[in-house]
Amino acid sequence: MREAKFISTFSVDAIPRISGAQKMDALSSQANLAGYKSVIMGANALGKIFPMLMTAAGTIKPSKVVIFGAGVAGLQAIATAKRLGSIVEVTDIRPETKSK
Repeated sequence: MREAKFISTFSVDAIPRISGAQKMDALSSQANLAGYKSVIMGANALGKIFPMLMTAAGTIKPSKVVIFGAGVAGLQAIATAKRLGSIVEVTDIRPETKSK
């Protein structure tokens, strides 16, 4: 005969995004990784270097990167692309991200 087992579960995606729960904020940490990895994968697929480079043979212009969305993942993508030396443009459709 099987023994009854009781299991407790909770959903980490429902944890509020406040400073007290920051250690358990799985959504933001995964979004950060997604923003970083997306730029790295894009740079790899591009087949050209991101930064401006001046050589004896001439100048290589910096890559231009467009990022759609300025949430957690988008902000990390912006930072990563800039660190790699690209020219970055960002767009977001949410009203709270508009410049005044």
